[in-house]
Amino acid sequence: MAKVNERDKYRYGVCTNRDKDGKPCPKCESKEVQKIRKEQDFVCEECKEAIRQVPPPRQSTSWGKIGIIVVALGIVGGAAAYFLWSKSGTEYPEPLPGPTISGETSVTSEDEVTLPEETPPPPTGGEDSSTGGEKSPTGGENGYGSLNLDYAVYTGDIANGTPHGNGTLEFKKKHKIIDGKDYIASPGEVVKGSFRNGKINLATWYQKDGNQVVIK
Repeated sequence: MAKVNERDKYRYGVCTNRDKDGKPCPKCESKEVQKIRKEQDFVCEECKEAIRQVPPPRQSTSWGKIGIIVVALGIVGGAAAYFLWSKSGTEYPEPLPGPTISGETSVTSEDEVTLPEETPPPPTGGEDSSTGGEKSPTGGENGYGSLNLDYAVYTGDIANGTPHGNGTLEFKKKHKIIDGKDYIASPGEVVKGSFRNGKINLATWYQKDGNQVVIK
């Protein structure tokens, strides 16, 4: 059975929410990347509002630490050899110097050996590495993109050509948000949160007068 990568079980996001007085959420202010299981609602752990998805943090290898270890081993080996030669009373040539660090990514001795530069992981799930890891709208049937819904423009996760996952609705004209409730959005207002099969699951309605209404 194939091993499940931890990154396939979680989503990562940052909070961009503020309260009615414009004060940012503590998680927003610290710019903390939050790790949330995919089966859970994609909301901030602090303010419980929808958050913006970001790529998972990269796991990098510290070549500087490896170089320091190599240098330390070389020094210890050279000192041990010199001690043995001095105890035997036999004259031997001075021990070769241990390897030295050249820059941050190369190790040199008699022949210079350059360690390969770390290659960042390829973008997945619609990520665009040229824009700092943000996902680029694709407008496709599945993935992350934008949909023109006539009354509004949806940007976020898409499944089978409909909003499904986390995203944002920006209204272009007056429209009833949920059937059976008197929630009517005006042009320029925004609904941000999670969607299921094209319908709002849990979201916040940001009105022009500054009010915020949680809808589900």
